[in-house]
Amino acid sequence: MAKAAGCRVGTTTNGMLLEADKLTELARSGVDIIAFSLAGCTETNDVFRKGTRLAQVLETIRQLTMVKEKEKSTRPEIHIAYLLLRSGLEEIEQLPVMLAGLGISQVVISTLDFVPLPTLECEALIPASQDEYSRLRAQLDRLAAIGKQFGLDIHSQIVAPQDAIDEMCLSANGERDFAAFLPMTRPACTENIQNAVFVSASGEVSPCVFTNLPVKLSEAVAARMGWPYQPMIFGNIRSRSLEAIWQSQAYRAFRHSHHAGSLKGPCQACLKTKVIS
Repeated sequence: MAKAAGCRVGTTTNGMLLEADKLTELARSGVDIIAFSLAGCTETNDVFRKGTRLAQVLETIRQLTMVKEKEKSTRPEIHIAYLLLRSGLEEIEQLPVMLAGLGISQVVISTLDFVPLPTLECEALIPASQDEYSRLRAQLDRLAAIGKQFGLDIHSQIVAPQDAIDEMCLSANGERDFAAFLPMTRPACTENIQNAVFVSASGEVSPCVFTNLPVKLSEAVAARMGWPYQPMIFGNIRSRSLEAIWQSQAYRAFRHSHHAGSLKGPCQACLKTKVIS
């Protein structure tokens, strides 16, 4: 339905159930992007992403690339959705070598912007100062440069602390440049919610994956905010058309308020509105 409407379609997977027949179906399906989730370059990936094996995921990616060549298909593009945890800062340096030659189009590195349990808060890589932000930014920029040498397009999105934003908005003479400051502090969601939707496996339609996570509401907290998590669902494609849901009064009102900077529900504490690429 989405392809017929002219949309680009993608999905994310841990790669553990993609056997040969499913890979062939993918190459023939018209799906534009498939992103494989990783959270480490060693066995730590298997620890944090329970039920997965890094070696098997990499082999599945290799097999998908071969299937695409056999089917003479450029789709789906293969992306990596890499979750950078604080404990994984050293091993991420291995990423370019590990992914080289697998046919991967893009790597997007993000941090633990939603903390599902208080025990994982220590893994949320949220710089507390300008210096910490600058060091992390420099490390990820070096990684991107190395990635280019291996034919990898590596992007990273990290949250900037307020003093880092302030530093970026100072004019040449040291005065605060409010013209630069205001747009950077205005909420600008990295999830492209004005032009995209997230559809869950059960058919529920939400603005993004962060607004419909399968977590226990009593335990989930937004990173370092301590706000109870509440999902945001505007309808289900099993009972209503996607177009009708998208054009509904409630969904249109949400998009308008978000664009105006008035954040609702889980968006209020979401760090995706505080990312500087």
